[in-house]
Amino acid sequence: MKLILGGLQWTAFMIAAAIVVPVAIAQSFHLNHADSAVLIQSTFFVLGVAAVIQCLQGHRLPINESPAGLWWGVYTIYGGLTGTVFATFGETLRALQGALLLSAVFFFLFSLFKVIERLAVLFTPVVTGVYLLLLVMQLSQPIVKGLLGIGYLKNSVDGLVFGLAMVVTAAMFIMSRSNVTFLRQYAILLSLAGGWI
Repeated sequence: MKLILGGLQWTAFMIAAAIVVPVAIAQSFHLNHADSAVLIQSTFFVLGVAAVIQCLQGHRLPINESPAGLWWGVYTIYGGLTGTVFATFGETLRALQGALLLSAVFFFLFSLFKVIERLAVLFTPVVTGVYLLLLVMQLSQPIVKGLLGIGYLKNSVDGLVFGLAMVVTAAMFIMSRSNVTFLRQYAILLSLAGGWI
């Protein structure tokens, strides 16, 4: 039973971590429901293939595979700049796809010629910290709107949704610090179940 609950919690965590990125990007680029579904399905397919490769030939560790935060931030920032840098969301996405392909070529060349080691010293904890802070500020809007219930049942703050979100969040923190081992180990799984209910 312990193995099943642990596996369910890990699965829920991996799905939650993976689904946020395509949903946020779809929202940033105002994709319709069909295109959003294709993006989510493609993300899950690629992550599934990556997980299988990692399990069979890679690190063989239970590490969560998810879209890179760096590219997630870049896509979100450019989504907000559409109309300024590029005229339409389609043009922005095409330019980002080209940039992603070029970055793969450069990464391969930098790895081949051992340039990455010299570039890595430029990314100090201060640089990384500032980037992560800016990323959180950029991506916090949909999360805060979801917690406040804005756009769920009405376009203003929904007190009931906000209250329930705070109850589930507080319950998760309380359970994660509980003396009861079961509650502490499965706080995330129980909180996700409470959120769905």
